[in-house]
Amino acid sequence: YLQDGILSFSEKLLATFEDEIGHVMFTCSGSEANDLALRMAKYHTGNEGIIVTAEAYHGNSDLSSSFSPSMGVNSRLGTWVRRVPSPDTYRVDTDNMGEWLALRVTEQIHDLERRNQSLAAFVADSLFSSDGIFAHDLGILEPVLKVVREAGGLFVADEVQCGFARTGSHM
Repeated sequence: YLQDGILSFSEKLLATFEDEIGHVMFTCSGSEANDLALRMAKYHTGNEGIIVTAEAYHGNSDLSSSFSPSMGVNSRLGTWVRRVPSPDTYRVDTDNMGEWLALRVTEQIHDLERRNQSLAAFVADSLFSSDGIFAHDLGILEPVLKVVREAGGLFVADEVQCGFARTGSHM
């Protein structure tokens, strides 16, 4: 509901972003936020495919649980969902982590396309908190975002669990 506090907060929040971002939408839960983000990505791209990390948790609504592998085997993933491993410093050199992850995302983009689907979004928790926590230089996602954007997809930063913008420089 519109009131002075919400409008004031919206203005302060928007001031932390680039000029191209001019709207804020508030939701009551992370599940609702992710549902909205996915609806927007699907509408904007005209595509259905979603790529998430292997143990991701993005919510417990019907839609968000359908792209939350951590919900377990009795919570089925959508046929339009693909998983990639999360960053793994035990098995992968951190200097090449971004390229390593981008390659896995590219493989899943091709799998979606092979099945006559295209990418709407790559959804990730910026700290990979459901996948075991990977606090990192955010540059690791740059190669991933490049292949996602080349495929026509959007990046949805699910920062509910890790805390919206706590790891950024503006908040």
